[in-house]
Amino acid sequence: MKKLLMVGAAIATLTAAQNASAASTVARCDSGNACTIAFDGTASMAAGTFGNASVTNPSFVDRYTFDLGTGLFSLTLTTLFTGNVGSAGDIDFSLVRLNPPVGGNVIVPVIAGTDEIYRLQNLAVTAGQYVLRLEGTGASNVNASYSGTLNFSAAAVPEPATWAMMILGMGAIGFAMRRSRKSKVSTTVRFA
Repeated sequence: MKKLLMVGAAIATLTAAQNASAASTVARCDSGNACTIAFDGTASMAAGTFGNASVTNPSFVDRYTFDLGTGLFSLTLTTLFTGNVGSAGDIDFSLVRLNPPVGGNVIVPVIAGTDEIYRLQNLAVTAGQYVLRLEGTGASNVNASYSGTLNFSAAAVPEPATWAMMILGMGAIGFAMRRSRKSKVSTTVRFA
């Protein structure tokens, strides 16, 4: 009976487990409060946005912090071109980098053109806190902008309810096997 209660408590704990709520933040924005992020990468399928609607400094560093689970991460970043190449409305990124929680970083490649587009698709990530760092120049005396999307797809891990059902099923099989052993009637056959 004691073991049954312990198994029941474990199942209740698994069933009640919830994903941790992770707040995404702007760690630094040289344009004041113009940077925004709305993204929770701990959900099994998550999509969000980030951006700076008013890049006002000749040079800027913007950092976005967010948590990810284990799975695949994608990123798209685009600029809004509001003038001529090299003009005050032309944002030029010198660095777009994703810093993982442990060691190294990922430089996001640019797709050439007047409007800059950066894409990172299906990067395998492990759980932890990540920082997206953007550095660039442009937009002096003009409010230029950039925006992007973030997507996360969790690795296939069974839900707590699935684990609970599996444990209950194994327990039921074990209980049935134990009862069947006790109820066996032995017979003896003798040959003359």
